[in-house]
Amino acid sequence: MAIPTSLEMFAGQEGSMFTVVATGIPGALDRPFGPVELELTKTEDLSTDVIDGFSLFFRGPREQEFLQANYRLKHETIGKVDLFLVPVLDPLPPDNRVLYQAIISRLKA
Repeated sequence: MAIPTSLEMFAGQEGSMFTVVATGIPGALDRPFGPVELELTKTEDLSTDVIDGFSLFFRGPREQEFLQANYRLKHETIGKVDLFLVPVLDPLPPDNRVLYQAIISRLKA
């Protein structure tokens, strides 16, 4: 299982597909879910002097929209990764897909 530790882990993966294979609702990742295909559309560096952080944006089908929670995603290069995904307000979606965001951050040592 890959642990999302750095932006470099996702660098160059924009445009590739991640498959949601499980959900953490209401607790552990033990409920079957999906598969739902999400496209990684954008990565963003959020690092500051005190925080290492980054954001990932995914787009998925509106007919399979889901709530904020932990999800297990599978990617052909990265492998499996667990992310807390949140639907994000997208007032003008270009293709009627749902936008999701994951933010990963930690204090610098």
